[in-house]
Amino acid sequence: MTSSDSSARTPHADAPRDLAQLKRRALYLVQNRYEAAARLQNLTLEQLNRDRGAGERHASVAELIRWELARAEAVATFAVTLGLITPDQARQAIADNDAAHPGLRELLKREPNNPTNIGDEPTG
Repeated sequence: MTSSDSSARTPHADAPRDLAQLKRRALYLVQNRYEAAARLQNLTLEQLNRDRGAGERHASVAELIRWELARAEAVATFAVTLGLITPDQARQAIADNDAAHPGLRELLKREPNNPTNIGDEPTG
């Protein structure tokens, strides 16, 4: 066996070692996505668009928050579908984020162009 053979079998340092660890990591990633969306409310539109080209600029902070909440919901739905977290855990991640950032939903309600309630309820 060559040294390259053994390195191919060495797990990545951050790779979960068992199912319980994988489930904890999945829940962490779901919570992290919702937290990332909430942190955006502290930025201004100018900060968000500073390094973007004309066709890549966001129309509002709320637009980007909705996009990030949709991503968070997709991560949660995927984790539920794989059985890594339960639907109750996904709902709790949303409730915890809402409790930690009470102004987030109000900001989204004030902003126009909200045809859906993205991020309100995970599927699954």
